[in-house]
Amino acid sequence: MINLNAAGLFSGNILKIARHGLCYSFLLFGFPAAYAQAFAWAGIKQGRIEAIDVTAGTNYGFRVFLESTPKMCEGSSGNFAFLYDTDSNYKTYVAALLLAKAQGSNVILHTTLDSSGYCKLGYLSVRN
Repeated sequence: MINLNAAGLFSGNILKIARHGLCYSFLLFGFPAAYAQAFAWAGIKQGRIEAIDVTAGTNYGFRVFLESTPKMCEGSSGNFAFLYDTDSNYKTYVAALLLAKAQGSNVILHTTLDSSGYCKLGYLSVRN
């Protein structure tokens, strides 16, 4: 015969296990969801690249305009997505965007709204 009380199933230990379970559940499921919401995209736009502008690296240095896209993200005061020359993976973004423009490929741009009201490119996907 199995002693269920020795396993802690009917004692105060069950409450400790339940509390730890809730804590672990939040870490596994709640925290990633809250983290994802904190970094939600302000805009996700798809289309072909209409134009690319290049200027000083700290002045929204590399700008991408899509065909027929009035605004790249919610709350934006511009119709372009930009990168600074100091951004992580800057050269890879630029190369992929120039190739997409040259080939007439579709792109999907994920942007966040910066403090000046412009859309900063945060994720890029190039499609056929």
